[in-house]
Amino acid sequence: MTTAMLNRNNPEDLDGLKEQLQEMGGLIIDRFEDIIFKYELDRTGFIHPQIPNRRPVIQPYIHVMVMPIQPTFNGPVFDHLKKDLLRHIQFNFLPLLEHQITHLSTLLEPSRLLLEAHQTLQLISGVQDELHRTLENLTSTLAIFTETTVNTTDYTSDDRHREGLKIFRLCGMNKAMRQVLDEVCSFIERCIACIKFAQLSPRNTRIQIRYRDIEIIRQEAISYTHNACQGIKLTTKWLERSELELIQIQWPMKIKDLHQKLRYTLELINSSGEIGHSRLQSPIAIHLAQSLIPTIKLVRLFFVKLSSTFQIHHTKGPLSVYLSSSELQYSTTNRLRSQFESHQLLILLYVIPLIPENGNTLKDWFATWFNLFLLTTEKLNKVAKNVV
Repeated sequence: MTTAMLNRNNPEDLDGLKEQLQEMGGLIIDRFEDIIFKYELDRTGFIHPQIPNRRPVIQPYIHVMVMPIQPTFNGPVFDHLKKDLLRHIQFNFLPLLEHQITHLSTLLEPSRLLLEAHQTLQLISGVQDELHRTLENLTSTLAIFTETTVNTTDYTSDDRHREGLKIFRLCGMNKAMRQVLDEVCSFIERCIACIKFAQLSPRNTRIQIRYRDIEIIRQEAISYTHNACQGIKLTTKWLERSELELIQIQWPMKIKDLHQKLRYTLELINSSGEIGHSRLQSPIAIHLAQSLIPTIKLVRLFFVKLSSTFQIHHTKGPLSVYLSSSELQYSTTNRLRSQFESHQLLILLYVIPLIPENGNTLKDWFATWFNLFLLTTEKLNKVAKNVV
């Protein structure tokens, strides 16, 4: 029985429509729950589809066969295939995923669920099928790369020639996609909640319709949609941006962290005589904290200077520079003196030459900065030895 044929004055017709809508909604919820179960992250953070025997996944509208490639399969031929798969992720799967979750988000408008339930559920079901296919293709392809990168803490030092396939780039992509899948699953949970609150499911039929409750869940769904889209954009950055741009992704956060550490250290020094700061009542401890301040300031100055220089000259650089994944990771500010000492030559050789103007001026600035940095860290080490 179609909606157009219903006699709304006939209670039996209305009851029949309600049962039909609840049956449709129940099936949609079941499929949504299957998607969450199938594509959420496991406890290791490993992105993978739960596909029996991991058979090839072929979608005619994408014209690509996704088949697991063992980590031992290396060489120019396999590198070419892997790069082709990365292009499919960037130009096919990610745009499709963004479009599908955005479309689903618009279908969760409370007025549509309450006033145009039958048509809206049909549309949701269609998008749901497309979303499932996209996630299947996407996660199958990602599994090829994440098998060798998940939980990687020691970056390889012999992949300088790999260009777009360096572990540094693949780990960044994997981390961004973990965020995307987490947000997508949270978004789908809100889709389920919206359908239930609109009494379009045989479950929870006793829930009283409250527009305010549906609207709250709807706003949460919008928020998760936005977060997922931002994660997709970040994943795309890891696929298309130059390595010079990628190493700067964490710099704003690290600079902010250095600001906080500096402020906290100054507060400890200035309040060393107050109760609650007994650890700094020792003159040696105060001296150590004071010796730490120049080092923090110099590290902060280094990244502020490079960031502003790159922005002024709009420096993007080539897709890949002759640096290994381990050297690129050190450039994200995860370590201190040993990294600056061992990689100062790399910065001079591969980073500064990318600045189109005033290269010599920047080189002189860097040399002066590094000499000051060595002096401050040497002083800090001496003070620290006295404490020990």
